[in-house]
Amino acid sequence: MNRFAFIDNIKVFGNFIRCMIHAAVPYMVTYSAMWPFDEEGSYVFDFAIFEGHLFLMELFFVLTGYMFALQISKKTTKEFLINRLKKILIPFLLCLVIIMPVVLTYFNLKSYTTYEWLEIDGLIIAYKEGWNLGLSNFFPTGHLWFLYYLMIFYIISLLLRRFITRIISYLERFSFFFLFIASCLISIVAFFFMKRWLVDNPLTLIPELPSLIHYYIFFFFGIISFSSKKLTAALQLNKYKFLVAGIIIGIFAIVPQLFFEKSEHQYYTLIKFTAIILHVIATYSLTISIWALFTQEKSRNYSKPIAYLSDANYWIYITFLPIAMLIQLCLLPLSFSIFLKFLITYILGITICLVIYEYFVRYTWIGTMLNRKKTRKKATILTSKTL
Repeated sequence: MNRFAFIDNIKVFGNFIRCMIHAAVPYMVTYSAMWPFDEEGSYVFDFAIFEGHLFLMELFFVLTGYMFALQISKKTTKEFLINRLKKILIPFLLCLVIIMPVVLTYFNLKSYTTYEWLEIDGLIIAYKEGWNLGLSNFFPTGHLWFLYYLMIFYIISLLLRRFITRIISYLERFSFFFLFIASCLISIVAFFFMKRWLVDNPLTLIPELPSLIHYYIFFFFGIISFSSKKLTAALQLNKYKFLVAGIIIGIFAIVPQLFFEKSEHQYYTLIKFTAIILHVIATYSLTISIWALFTQEKSRNYSKPIAYLSDANYWIYITFLPIAMLIQLCLLPLSFSIFLKFLITYILGITICLVIYEYFVRYTWIGTMLNRKKTRKKATILTSKTL
């Protein structure tokens, strides 16, 4: 069976957390200008989203770095580029012109307090305004920024391909803890050039250099994880230490974030410095320990349900956001618990994605483009000859 079970496990684990974050954003106390809907919130959602964001995207970049090293070891540069053209670039461009205008349309529907937005004329106007909003802002990438950064990292890594082996050999001279501290310091410096005390994901097709540097460290760590047995072994020996440290520091890291808008505070600079340091250390500790837990031998057992969800992962990543926003828009006029609204958005959103994937994507050219070609198994008819 030509697949790695631990890769499936990481994809599914990360995907469910990502869906949780997207389903929970409107129900935070903290206002998010990047989300069209906002309701009376609970700090439960703020805490859950903050903790999930501490490691989620970094973990995905470690995974893609690992898969880059794996693929480049088996393919020529030309074969790799053709493969990534089909799997990353083309889906990114298609989704940019199909999915993003729909997402931007929601920003023009948020003012409705009833279901008047269901009128066709209003939807057409909102959709056109969504396009205008996108074109006037060098087109927002939305949740697709991950694919955008991934293509940049592929180019960087291919250009550095001749030096990567030498760089890894040189890094093996140092202890794992030294490399951990050095990486944290680079990210801490990058964080000071971000607008927030969190990672600034690119909102448009203009990359954010600080976040680009921060995320590439994790992508490169994925390459190291594939290439260096020495550093991988050192991580496995210390994974529980990093996990405990990440959990504890991650909990404390949310406290200074509460002072982000209180720039008049006399200790604001110290609070900012503390927030960034705690955030970065927690991020590195959680990301590498979770990666180590998934890549240890006992987590490599193959599971058909997990493999199926892993195959659906790409489709869910692309479509869950607009579907979740549609559900949130439908729930907006209704007055009941935001916790119930969250559960409805989360469960119903994933269910819709999976139903569409199974019946309209998995066995079509779309499924082939996003993953690999699948053939629907035909039911065996028992006859006297087969009995």
